[in-house]
Amino acid sequence: MSASLLVELFTEELPPKALKQLGEAFATSIATSLAAQGLAPVVGDPCFFATPRRLAVRLEDVLAAAPVRSETKKLMPVKVAFDAAGKPTPALLKRLEKEGATADMLSREMEGNAEYAFLKRMLPGARLADGLQAALEDAIAK
Repeated sequence: MSASLLVELFTEELPPKALKQLGEAFATSIATSLAAQGLAPVVGDPCFFATPRRLAVRLEDVLAAAPVRSETKKLMPVKVAFDAAGKPTPALLKRLEKEGATADMLSREMEGNAEYAFLKRMLPGARLADGLQAALEDAIAK
């Protein structure tokens, strides 16, 4: 389910001549970040508000959580990933541990003349609370 979202940032006194630029930059940064996380649609010009003591942005159709997405990542050639008996090598096991994955999430696919081990998994979508926090930190830093 999507809804409207109003993000308001209270500030110290901002220079009146810079309000439009600061408001646009804040709104664009929040909207771009949420869109990149799959939480909001891509918006050309988000609706923003700016006063000497606050910046705000209103976004429409924001999701509480982004949809689940699939990820495929090429890990390494099969001849490095598996030994002669077809068991995972220490190199593959170490890489899987780093990725937080297991051997049952692997597939083998040809790419060019070589066969590679690919990691295929479903990743949960970002939650709005976490995504908004990251967007705010990024916007403030910019």
